[in-house]
Amino acid sequence: MRSLFTLLFLAVVLSYTACSKDTFNINCGTFQTDLIDRNEDGLRTHINQFTQDLFPDPTPDDSLGHAENLRILVRRIKDQCSSLDADIGCYACIETLPLQSEIVILLDSAGVQVLRIIDITTPEGDKLSYSSVHQ
Repeated sequence: MRSLFTLLFLAVVLSYTACSKDTFNINCGTFQTDLIDRNEDGLRTHINQFTQDLFPDPTPDDSLGHAENLRILVRRIKDQCSSLDADIGCYACIETLPLQSEIVILLDSAGVQVLRIIDITTPEGDKLSYSSVHQ
C-alpha cells in the first residue's frame, strides 16, 4: 500500500513538471535554419509553441493586453536559442485586422549576419501567434 502511494505521488510530480509552462521543446538549430530559409511552416510551429500560453491581459496602459506577452516571447526566444539576437521591433504597429507586432532577429549564417523580421498577430481577446517572416 505504501509503495502504491509512493508511485502515485511520483506520477503526479512528474506529470506536473512535464507540463511546466516555461519548458519548450524547441530545436534551436532547426529554428535557425527555418529563419535563414524563411520556412513559414517551421517558423509557425516554433513561434506558436512559444506563444501557446500568451493570452491577453489588458491593463489601463495596454488595452490589447499583449505588450508584456511580446516581451515574454522575445525572452523565450533568447533563453531557448542564446545565439539569436532578438528584440521587439514594434508593438501592435501594423494596422491590419487583427493588429500585428514585429520581432527583429539577427543571426549568424556561416559568418554572414542575417536579419529576419517576424510578424506576430496581436489580437484582442486571443493569444499571440505567428503571421509571417520577411527581410
